[in-house]
Amino acid sequence: MNRHLRCVLAACCPFRTLAAMSLLLTPIMAGAVTLVQDFYLPMPEAQINTANNSIITGTGTTIASTFSIVVTGPGTVIYYDQWEDGYETDLSNPSQSTTQIWGDGNDAHGIPPGFTHNPLGLPAGTVITLTNNVLLPRNPSQIYWDARDHVAANKALVISRAAWPIPTGPVFAGAVGVLSTLDYGTNYVCPVGQDLTPNLFKYVGLFVMAAQNNTSITIDPNGTGVGTTNIVLNQGESYLVNGGVKKGGKVTSTKPIQADVIIGHVGASFASDWFTLYPVESWDNTYYTPVSSAASGSQPALVYLYNPSASTITINYATQVGNGSFLIPGTNGVYTFQMPIGSGASFTSVGGSNFFAVCTVAANNSADTSYNWGFTLVPKSALTTEATVGWGPGSADGTVNGSPVWVTALAGTTLYVDFKGDHSGPLTNSLGDRYDTNINVAALQSLRIYDPSKNQTGMRIYTMDGVLLTAAWGEDPDVAQPGNPYIDAGTTVLPFPVPTLKKSAVIVTDAPPTGLSIGDTIAYTVAIDNKGLLPLGNTVIIDAPTTNLLYVTNSTYWNGSLIPDSSSGTAFPLDAPGFTIPVILSRGTSTFTYQCKVTSGGAVSNSVNIGGTAIFSMAAIPPASATPATVSLNFSDTNGISQSSYLAGSKIYVNMTNSVFTSNTLQTIAVSVTDTNTGDTEKINLVQVATNSTVFRNVGGLSSSVSSGLNPQDGTLYVMPGDTLWVSYTDPIYQDGATNTATIQVPTPNKQLYLVANGVAGTQRLSRVNPAATAGHGVTYNSVDIGNAGGAIAVDALSTNTSGNSVMVNSLTFGISPARVRIGSCWLPLVSEPWPIPVRRKRTAARLVMGE
Repeated sequence: MNRHLRCVLAACCPFRTLAAMSLLLTPIMAGAVTLVQDFYLPMPEAQINTANNSIITGTGTTIASTFSIVVTGPGTVIYYDQWEDGYETDLSNPSQSTTQIWGDGNDAHGIPPGFTHNPLGLPAGTVITLTNNVLLPRNPSQIYWDARDHVAANKALVISRAAWPIPTGPVFAGAVGVLSTLDYGTNYVCPVGQDLTPNLFKYVGLFVMAAQNNTSITIDPNGTGVGTTNIVLNQGESYLVNGGVKKGGKVTSTKPIQADVIIGHVGASFASDWFTLYPVESWDNTYYTPVSSAASGSQPALVYLYNPSASTITINYATQVGNGSFLIPGTNGVYTFQMPIGSGASFTSVGGSNFFAVCTVAANNSADTSYNWGFTLVPKSALTTEATVGWGPGSADGTVNGSPVWVTALAGTTLYVDFKGDHSGPLTNSLGDRYDTNINVAALQSLRIYDPSKNQTGMRIYTMDGVLLTAAWGEDPDVAQPGNPYIDAGTTVLPFPVPTLKKSAVIVTDAPPTGLSIGDTIAYTVAIDNKGLLPLGNTVIIDAPTTNLLYVTNSTYWNGSLIPDSSSGTAFPLDAPGFTIPVILSRGTSTFTYQCKVTSGGAVSNSVNIGGTAIFSMAAIPPASATPATVSLNFSDTNGISQSSYLAGSKIYVNMTNSVFTSNTLQTIAVSVTDTNTGDTEKINLVQVATNSTVFRNVGGLSSSVSSGLNPQDGTLYVMPGDTLWVSYTDPIYQDGATNTATIQVPTPNKQLYLVANGVAGTQRLSRVNPAATAGHGVTYNSVDIGNAGGAIAVDALSTNTSGNSVMVNSLTFGISPARVRIGSCWLPLVSEPWPIPVRRKRTAARLVMGE
């Protein structure tokens, strides 16, 4: 028989990447730190104050400024460089006393706020909140945690920026997510402007910040080329376009920059929103939003969709309450979409045209001063299965909680919530990771999640079935009150970088016999994709082939470049302790290839791991004298004894014998169980019951239900009484197959029909209710002998034969609901229409029993 190689691959997320990139760096040596992500904290406090006073005067000269840093991976080291005394030439090797290194274990290098000592490696979930009141005008001799500071780390960070004027308070707050320099661009377009009619757009301004010296920037606030401004910014410098920006306003630069938008209702107390802009090259054709309109109906969430092209584009939208489409006019066209109550939404352009979208919350044209906040929608191509909240307090003083995390999943799923992102909750998921609670959600449901501590900062939300999600943090108009200490601000919650492993294998040298066998050479490819908006930093990959695979020396390549073989231990550079990838950029891929030669029969496997995420590749190699395997498969009970049927709702077990997959380590074989009537299919894993055993079984059993488990692969088989179950398996080496079937039992009818008096002399009727046990039926009988003198059923015109044999001379008629009648040993059906029952004189005893 033909034999072939089987590889068990991790599912590949089907996102379209915007810019698939990878960075080739030298592997990290012990004790060294490679900084993979850096930030320039945006929106200087003096410029915020200028914008605020253009919206409404008298907001004071002090800004309450906050930057929140969330650590996403264990062992993180953060370098913090103050702008006031000039920037470090090389931040990874600082020379200034004001620069701090958090996470290197040395207190002399600085202690992160909130810590007693400087830890050796900041743990995942660590939240460092930098907040102070910045006095204006700014005196550079005073050191603050403030805008323009330079922050870098060896692993991905989530940073948020928030501020409000004192004494106005957080009712005039704003907040944005901070992009790293990896996500800067050279071409930005403003999707909203002062030429929009809502009052909230009476003021539209732009903050622009450079990361490199001598960055030339052209600002075209009208998008027409008329009235442009040319400026030059150096490292960490910022420029405010103080109003006058119209939809389609442009900012271009010679070097990468970041940009943020501020809008406001001039003269109102106090209405202003902030938005993070993304470079035009990062725009997409599909976006999702998690924020719904308030239940009151007077505080809508409005999505503004901007069309950068000259031609009209059609947008298809989907919500929980309905689907439809609308047109966005060309040449700076904007369409306003009001979100339904309790629902998120998706927006997709017909034909794949890119567009951009932002959302304002609780900011209609007649009442936009209470609760208002805004955020930028994240493109679908950047969504992952996890999100981490950078800054999410419930209020300014922590006494109340009016600002939840808003989440929408793209399909029905279970959301797992780790309130502090510290992996230490009371519950444990299937991978052994701890969390606080889980919530079942429907597709596009708008869910609001509140931390009982009244602070959502650092909250980690994720799915485990591959379903993507999108999230935002911001004020809830249905919960918060229209005043301090509630915070009228919100931000996009950036998708967390979730690595996706892919593995494949091909035979590059096929020694006789044809197909996978001893002497063959296998080429393996391992790819790690980063689908998030944040980089994956210092990722360790470990690949562990079995002993019957001999590594082919000098065959390992990383992104097309040869990796030297290890000088100690085995030559294979990917086996323990592994190989460190310094950084995988946002939406980038890192790819490894190598070769191994098959040296003996048995199972060959490679378990690839990148810090908790693992996939397993396995193939069975027959020994040189092997004969085709014998595979048997049957439905069974928990002990492996064959079963031909199950009660609906019971556990379903499958037992297999397979002589090929014998191994001194427990192996797993996947099979599918299908209900041929409902069509539901569930994959189950059969685990080897002992090492070197040929028997495999799903020890925990597969749950079945007549009311749940309607979706395939949801862990429960949807069944109905009388259905047939089917299981199958094909051996990957010899193509030997096995199938088996079982049924879901139909319950046996056992309900009794009773005779009851109906008030008419000499007659009775049939009932499902026991008249002897139920009041209100008058004279009743449990049963009666037909024709008995004491009976209540009249039998007319019966005659006898002189020979004493029974003869039928007449009929007895019943008009009843479906039932059965037993006369002697004979059962006859009763139907709803009158049905004649033959009566024999000497066999008159009858009992009426209700059927199902």
